[in-house]
Amino acid sequence: MDPEVAGEALRAAVHPADWRPIAGMAGCIVLLHLVGWGVLATAAPTASPAGASEVLGLGLGLTAYTLGMRHAFDADHIAAIDNTTRKQLAEGGRPLSVGFWFSLGHSTVVFVLVVLLALGVRSLAGQLSDESSLLQQVCGSRG
Repeated sequence: MDPEVAGEALRAAVHPADWRPIAGMAGCIVLLHLVGWGVLATAAPTASPAGASEVLGLGLGLTAYTLGMRHAFDADHIAAIDNTTRKQLAEGGRPLSVGFWFSLGHSTVVFVLVVLLALGVRSLAGQLSDESSLLQQVCGSRG
């Protein structure tokens, strides 16, 4: 399809009042990506295991990002967004931001779980390296 024709079709399909929310959502997405990549670029070199290079942390971040993008297009996600969109259209609504709010909510839950997992691993790692910790005393080898 000719890009000019596609642009005309998009302008005809989107109500003029909807361009501001669309720009806001796009700006939020760009901002979240910039923050995420900025955090990865600054935190990955210090988060790598002892002796590992910076490439390990950056590689893990890139892998997580790629797998997350693939996960975003899983059939259950598409079906949930599609069902909600169809329901809003049937009720006379304009489901402009259904996918945005679904993805924001889902990624927030995943982010919180990752933070909790990281905190749990950090607290256990400290106890595993301390010979006098309760964890070592209860679970450590008696060799």
